[in-house]
Amino acid sequence: MKNEQKMHLQEMRRERLIILIDNLGVGGQKRLAEALGIAADYVSRLLYPPGKKGKKGISGDMARRIEQYFAVQIGWLDGLEQIGLRPVRQKTSQTLGKTLPLLAWTLPLSHEQLRKGTTVHYPAMVQCSAQAYWLPVRDDTMNGSAGANYPKGALILVEPVTAGITELMSGDKVIAKRCDSAELIFRRYVEEAGHRWLKGSMPGCPAQNADEYAIIGVVLGAWLP
Repeated sequence: MKNEQKMHLQEMRRERLIILIDNLGVGGQKRLAEALGIAADYVSRLLYPPGKKGKKGISGDMARRIEQYFAVQIGWLDGLEQIGLRPVRQKTSQTLGKTLPLLAWTLPLSHEQLRKGTTVHYPAMVQCSAQAYWLPVRDDTMNGSAGANYPKGALILVEPVTAGITELMSGDKVIAKRCDSAELIFRRYVEEAGHRWLKGSMPGCPAQNADEYAIIGVVLGAWLP
């Protein structure tokens, strides 16, 4: 890789890391440092602009560790677009740099629950509608893949389909409600050979027939608090 390309890659990683850390709110650098087992000063040096004395580069290994912590796609810091981060819908009220409520896994997951008031809020990590919300991951069904993992205890940012999502893409992470009950599940939406499935990432997790579920939200990102 030429020096110019290396410099461009480092700046891309730095700028995207700034976005991720900013979305953690106050104390974000310290929290990331603790999660990665490195000094907070080291994280600060990763964010130094080019040419500043003491600046540290973001190695490929470090970039992958950071992506794992934030549960974004491998390569996102290098400029790849996150699977599931959809193009911004211009007609939707966007929320970025604001906070969104943490909701419980109870129905309805909609503005009905938002209007009742919630006491816990977390910052929006990506552009999304004002109807978006956070949910806590309840189990390890979506943990164990080679890509982004969603372990128990992680928080997922959900965009409700009522916010303007008109079509699903194979690979989307979704919240789905079983048609004949109030059961909610967090799975990966997959289209294969004309069939639609809801699949978990944990080995041995059985696939569900997507036609037996209603998709109520698409997961835009995750946060490991």
